[in-house]
Amino acid sequence: MNWFARRFADWVVAHRWLIIVGTLLLIVAAAMGMKRLTMSGDYRIFFKPDNPQLQSFDAMQKIYTKSDNVLLVLAPKDENVFTRKNLSALIELTDAAWKTPYSSRVDSVSNYQNSVADGDNLNVADLVSNPNSLTDEDLARIRNIAVHDPLLAKRLVAEDGRVTGINITLQLPGKNKVQEIEKVVKFVNSLHDQFELKHPDVKLYLNGAVMMNNAFLEATRNDMRHLVPYMMGILALVLMLTLRSAPAVGLIFFNIMLSIAAAMGIAGWYDVVLSAPVATAPLTILIMAIADGVHLLSHYGHGLRHGESRVEAMKESIRSSFAPMLFTNVTSALGYLTMNMSDVPPFNTLGNVVAVGIMIAFVITMTLIPVLMLILPAGKINSQEDSKVKWMEIYQEFFLRNRYKMLFGSVLFTIIVGSFVMNNKFDDSFHEYFDESTQFRQSTDFTLKNLTGVYLMDFSIEANEPGGINEPKFLQKTDEFAVWLRQQPEVLHVNTFTDIMKRLNKNMHADNPAEYKLPESRELAAQYLLTYELSLPYGLDLTNQINLDNSATKLTATLHAVHSTEMIALEERANKWLKDHGDGIIKSTGGTGAGLMFAHVGQENGKSMLQGEVIQIMQISVLIMLAIRSFKLGIVSMVPNITPALIAYGIWGMTVGQINMGVAMVGIISLGIVVDDTMHFLSKYLSARREMKRTPEDALRYAFDMAGIPMWISTLTLVCGFLVLASSHFAMNSDMGLVTAITITVAALTEAFMLPGLILLVDRGEKI
Repeated sequence: MNWFARRFADWVVAHRWLIIVGTLLLIVAAAMGMKRLTMSGDYRIFFKPDNPQLQSFDAMQKIYTKSDNVLLVLAPKDENVFTRKNLSALIELTDAAWKTPYSSRVDSVSNYQNSVADGDNLNVADLVSNPNSLTDEDLARIRNIAVHDPLLAKRLVAEDGRVTGINITLQLPGKNKVQEIEKVVKFVNSLHDQFELKHPDVKLYLNGAVMMNNAFLEATRNDMRHLVPYMMGILALVLMLTLRSAPAVGLIFFNIMLSIAAAMGIAGWYDVVLSAPVATAPLTILIMAIADGVHLLSHYGHGLRHGESRVEAMKESIRSSFAPMLFTNVTSALGYLTMNMSDVPPFNTLGNVVAVGIMIAFVITMTLIPVLMLILPAGKINSQEDSKVKWMEIYQEFFLRNRYKMLFGSVLFTIIVGSFVMNNKFDDSFHEYFDESTQFRQSTDFTLKNLTGVYLMDFSIEANEPGGINEPKFLQKTDEFAVWLRQQPEVLHVNTFTDIMKRLNKNMHADNPAEYKLPESRELAAQYLLTYELSLPYGLDLTNQINLDNSATKLTATLHAVHSTEMIALEERANKWLKDHGDGIIKSTGGTGAGLMFAHVGQENGKSMLQGEVIQIMQISVLIMLAIRSFKLGIVSMVPNITPALIAYGIWGMTVGQINMGVAMVGIISLGIVVDDTMHFLSKYLSARREMKRTPEDALRYAFDMAGIPMWISTLTLVCGFLVLASSHFAMNSDMGLVTAITITVAALTEAFMLPGLILLVDRGEKI
């Protein structure tokens, strides 16, 4: 490898203009693909087409009305929905909501189809009309109906009557989901502003699946719009303070821009769809490109300060950096490619784009950056032998005097903190993906606290024949299931067709409360249902609850603010109840819903990432042994490579304990980065031992001199970079950034405290 690296360095220096022209042409050709990049605001992008939960969800939507919706939550400041003024505002907003693009249905307390007996007839009408003409007794009656009706209470009106909601059901064409979502959001935002301006005493909150999709879109745009420039500014400052060379910092950032442009352009040529996770790809490529540039130019500066010419210093920098840098970039790329084991497509895409970007950054660092550095006027690089960094020499001697104390102290610390890893669990809550500063999160939190849940679990309860939903045994079993669900601690509300049938049976018996029960015959049930359906106005029929041939009905459980583990546990109990108590009368394929889909994919993603990390560790361990040609040091290197993630997850277990999809990625993402420090340190150590014939202690001194400062510079820049990512308003990205920053910090400390001691423990001075 040294022979190849030396020949490669000679070739690079001898063909400067060929490299400049050829590299820039290739990058421009690749970057042109960026105009083909598209963006998605559909949360379905987080699921593979063959995902069983997605398939169940889509099947449900084909049978019943689609569940894309916007929920308008009205909170009067006087905390009483049932006043003439507030009901008038509710009716006004309900009527306006019908004008929402792609709306197919609007449900509210005001247009709730209340059925009452009128002699031998069934009278079905809006619960509220002409509120200004209502008496106090009328208002009390309407309030009593609304807060006690099982189809309204805890769903469209709070039990205490303080808050109410308007649910807009949408039928998005799906031709251009982003434009369709933006069109709806633009309309409801305008509706929101106009309503609050006209009714300052009523606060309006926007919620629902479409608003969540829009929140994903905004998260993607905000991260791309703000995080990249913030990160570049902070990292430029860090590099100027550490390298103190404008040409070096300028070339590093030139590398960054070219690498990002080429990687994202190639993604465009492959028709990659941008999502919130994929939006972080430029940030990660940026961070890795900086690490490469710091190592190359630090070694170049070291040569200049030791009297070498610019050309010879650059050749030696390329030669000494080529093998460890190639290895670390390949392992980092492999780490990101392992993300293809994830069950979340955006993470597959993120891994592929970053892997390509990492290798492009390596090629540019090894070719274009050196020749540009030689063409530019000579600059000064102060990174190692300045008086401000003499502390590295002090640390070397301190370590050699206390090597075993530091080694065993590090091991003990790792064992103690690492033991808290077991406190972590794969858990998620998708509304918590967005931090509390976002409008969607604020609206969701208010809705959860004051009105209803945002997590729905739908069940398609199927009979054995067309018209079977009118069979008394079917109705009874369905009602028993609804009663059982209401008893579960996770469930806030259950919307079931059987409640409609009970009310109709009461209506048909002169509104006798004792007759609030299911019809006793199939004929009666069919007659009640037909009469009711004929009385319903356009847009408020029962197609959202009953299929076309009346052979199945949808039952919806609205849940509290539960986490994924609780949601999956409820689903399993519900499926078991249906299996044990269905008696062949009712059957169901199980629960479905957006929240449940995220719950399952989060669990599966965690497991697949754990498997991927094991595979990655095995791959990297074998590669390290082959690269350094030492079994003993290859085994030793595994410890500081595994330790950082172990400690980071231990700290997370002590403080948070909840691993979402972003945090689950950290082990795979960080391992390739962590190996960078290990390989550069081992490379310099072995170079001193094998080529310079130094003792183990002197070889360590040389490794600290050559790799120590670049390692800390790259660590500082990496940590700053990932901390910027941690400022994202999207939890998948922010948590991933924070835990990765912790991991990289621990990695640097491990390289300083643990790895040198392990090396001296196995290297007793014999040939290695």
